[in-house]
Amino acid sequence: MRSMPGHSPVELRIPGESQSCSLKFLPDEQVKVGYSHKGNDLYWKIGLAIDDVDAASKCLGCSPGSQFLDIGFLTHLADPAGFCIELLQTTFEASSAQRARRLADRAASAAATSRLGQFVIGQITTRITEPTQSLDFYQKVLGMKLLSIQPVKRYNFTLYFLAYTEETPPNADLEAVENREWLWQRPYTTLELQHRWGSEPGSLRPAPPEEEGLVSIQVLWPKEQLSRLPLNPKGRLRDPDGLEIEVLAV
Repeated sequence: MRSMPGHSPVELRIPGESQSCSLKFLPDEQVKVGYSHKGNDLYWKIGLAIDDVDAASKCLGCSPGSQFLDIGFLTHLADPAGFCIELLQTTFEASSAQRARRLADRAASAAATSRLGQFVIGQITTRITEPTQSLDFYQKVLGMKLLSIQPVKRYNFTLYFLAYTEETPPNADLEAVENREWLWQRPYTTLELQHRWGSEPGSLRPAPPEEEGLVSIQVLWPKEQLSRLPLNPKGRLRDPDGLEIEVLAV
């Protein structure tokens, strides 16, 4: 994330041996305008996967959760800079028995990592305009695996979830609702792509240099395989809608 000047760079990680991504906030002297989300922004939000959203919302002083269609039990809030954060429960509202088991297992196995309990950064969410092109890019170029497709017909958009994993969803039909709780319970971060039906190529807005916003996402890549990626001289590439991907050799 690009932030206002006057602060030191900060990298935030989930405590313990989490497989979550980290978040980096990088002060930039060019930045003059604070963050303000717009409907056509390329970047949307981060999502935290939490076993008890209502307990977390009380802790944070935000609205309680509610079941959003057949997607998940969730709520939203903004951080002090205005960036959107989604609290997404690992179980549906109706899955009270499974939720109680998860909470009991958490309490028995480890201490909470924060006042919110244990959680992971479950999603980094960006927007796309051409699903076929974007899915080809993330799967064939960056080697990610498509785990779930979630049409939201009432609001005219579809969500696609990808990750670096060898895991396979329980149901081979990636639109199956039964895969969703499984997905919210993964210990790693997924990339969530929102396609709003009817959006046109070129209509999404990356954050300009003078504004706070998402700079890029970073992926770790085997050093010996870097040559197969179409990187620019800075070791980066862009997805079909202009999202910058920084590749770090390992």
